[in-house]
Amino acid sequence: MIVFINGPFGVGKTTTARLLVEKLPRATFFDPEIVGVWLSRLFGKMKPVADFQEYNLWPFLTVEIALFLAGPLGRTVVIPMTVTDSVRWSYIRTRLQARAHALHLFRLVCSEETLRSRIAGRPESEGNHSWCLDHVESGLLLMQDPWFGESVITEGQTPPEVANLILGKLASAATW
Repeated sequence: MIVFINGPFGVGKTTTARLLVEKLPRATFFDPEIVGVWLSRLFGKMKPVADFQEYNLWPFLTVEIALFLAGPLGRTVVIPMTVTDSVRWSYIRTRLQARAHALHLFRLVCSEETLRSRIAGRPESEGNHSWCLDHVESGLLLMQDPWFGESVITEGQTPPEVANLILGKLASAATW
């Protein structure tokens, strides 16, 4: 099973994903940002980009690694990642749907005020504040679009409560 948690920078994807990994059987945390950082180091001087997701290999490697973890390794894979570009998202979503045994796509949502507050309140080590704030507009559009996953409202919820909401949705789908 693959659980993909999408949403804007700062909404709580990584925290929620880590909590899910603790509660789901045979779960593995997979952060595609690691793939992006590697691609940036490999190609950065030859082909610099503003966002590592612009490398054509990034969505391909993200899909293949997730499928390998879920398939041959038999793990439940939990992926927190902001993907706002509809073409990239379509690539990832379509290929995972075609090849994953079970795929669950979630989109964490909250108000703009809450999002800005969360970004300002988190340690800089968890993400550059200015990068996150520069992408609030695209994050707001992402939160409104059901194509990017099933909505999970985080407004007024603690991270454990958000994780439990997702666990409830997974249990009702009865796939694990």
